[in-house]
Amino acid sequence: GEPVGERGEQVVVLGWVGFLTAASGRGSRVTAPTGRHEPIGHHGEMTDALDRVAWPVRTDRLWIRRATSDDLDATWELRRLPEVGEWISRAPTTEDAYAEQFLHAGRLAGTLVFGLHEGPVIGDLMLRVEDAWAQAEVADRAAGTQAELGWVLHPAYAGRGLATEPVSELIRVCAEELGIRRVVAQCFADNEASWRLME
Repeated sequence: GEPVGERGEQVVVLGWVGFLTAASGRGSRVTAPTGRHEPIGHHGEMTDALDRVAWPVRTDRLWIRRATSDDLDATWELRRLPEVGEWISRAPTTEDAYAEQFLHAGRLAGTLVFGLHEGPVIGDLMLRVEDAWAQAEVADRAAGTQAELGWVLHPAYAGRGLATEPVSELIRVCAEELGIRRVVAQCFADNEASWRLME
């Protein structure tokens, strides 16, 4: 059946796939994701891929780093907001349920947090390295060449490009530091801010 949202409406998920070149860092928009969701080694190899990056990375206004268990409270304060929970695929309603989800080794390995320079956490990101879709004869060449990105920004910081900036930086990291050739992102069709960011 079709996915159904919390309010009973049909949910349409938009997908974006960017094909990267290290030289340009540009992506091209298509209508649907084509990669398989098979995180490499679920924890081990994915962690190794992200370990190749010298965290934290910095942009003009932000720092981005790997999340740790110490980020539980800051990310819970963000994700428990109704205006955030409405757009994420899994929104626990209690802090204990969120802690179990956030601290799961496979999830924590691909979670990053970001904030304004010298400031607190204002959002979190997902960077999941996975195998790209490929024909069986060349599947080995597709190993670890795709990444899925996700993002959450505190609503108080919306409208200032503070989600675009870390996502753009992660795309650069994917292309230049991780050798990723395809980046995938998805959102609900009604989540205009996210699909505009994908454009």
